[in-house]
Amino acid sequence: MADASERDSARRRENAHGRRAGALAALAMCMLSFLLGRAISQPISAMTAALTRLAVGDFNVALPGQSRRDEIGEMAGAARIFKDNMIETERLRAEQLADQQAQSIQRRDERLRLASGFQDAVGSIVDKVSSEATETRGRGLDPDADRRGHARNCRAWCRAHRVKPPAIFNRWPRLPAR
Repeated sequence: MADASERDSARRRENAHGRRAGALAALAMCMLSFLLGRAISQPISAMTAALTRLAVGDFNVALPGQSRRDEIGEMAGAARIFKDNMIETERLRAEQLADQQAQSIQRRDERLRLASGFQDAVGSIVDKVSSEATETRGRGLDPDADRRGHARNCRAWCRAHRVKPPAIFNRWPRLPAR
């Protein structure tokens, strides 16, 4: 019986050692999975924060994990390309806006130059016509005489042929004869 109780006692000790070893192994596995999870989640969280800042237009953000040689490093490399392309796009957009503004200013200046030339040309014509009209009146000639004569002839022709005069004569005032 002593033999059976020694075997029983040895079996209990082995079971206790086995349970302790199993508990230690389980604890080690939990610690390892916790540390591994943190080693993966922290860089991904940092990358997410950096990409969020980049998405709102902060191009001065530092991209974490670029020196790593794992998947996180590959993600950081892709994010770097994305950042460089966004910076280039913004530079091109600013350059295009500056070109559009320069063209707008150039078109405005050209329109002002043309308007000034037109004003000068029309002004000289108006001055010439005004001076000739003044000369004509000064010599006693009536500049409206031709118009009155043509209108009188047209009205007479319309009466003779019993035709209604054109509507334009309704707008022409009858000028008094001088």
